[in-house]
Amino acid sequence: MSNLQHKIYGLLGYPAKHSLSPLMHNAAFSALGLDAEYKIFEVPPQDLDAFFSNLYLEGIYGLNITIPYKEKVLGFLNEISKETQLIGAVNTIRVLGKRLAGFNTDGEGFIRHLTEDLNFNPKDKVISILGAGGAGKAVSVFLSKYRPRRISIYDINLATAIALVGRLKSNFKYTEFRVARSVKELG
Repeated sequence: MSNLQHKIYGLLGYPAKHSLSPLMHNAAFSALGLDAEYKIFEVPPQDLDAFFSNLYLEGIYGLNITIPYKEKVLGFLNEISKETQLIGAVNTIRVLGKRLAGFNTDGEGFIRHLTEDLNFNPKDKVISILGAGGAGKAVSVFLSKYRPRRISIYDINLATAIALVGRLKSNFKYTEFRVARSVKELG
């Protein structure tokens, strides 16, 4: 049983041992004087259920999620935001006792940089997005909240772009969404 003062955070993925995240996070914890540790949880797919069953017993307070689990962890969560649900992927989990809250910070981080650091307001703009995968989904969902005039999305996998545009059209009524069938059609 873990010491209640010592908090454990980590990266869940498979494979994940190559990650430099523990080095970065543990240096930050040390610099801040926090009694916390960041670990790698390299969990094979067949052990994912058992990992989540024991999560709160292990003193784990939060996780970053990487491949191949960003979508697979959704079934273990008790709470997700509307944006995370639309994105369909999670990259951060907060452990709240026996409850798990999932977030996707990619889109929010992008929007914060765009609006705060670059002073760019997406409202009424024409926007092009290359890629409808994880980051493309996150960015398009968060951009859509600002009511741009149009968002065009291109992905090498046309079906992925079509699915994302369909999801966006169903949830954001003030923006025109287009599937670009080539990079030249963006804009």
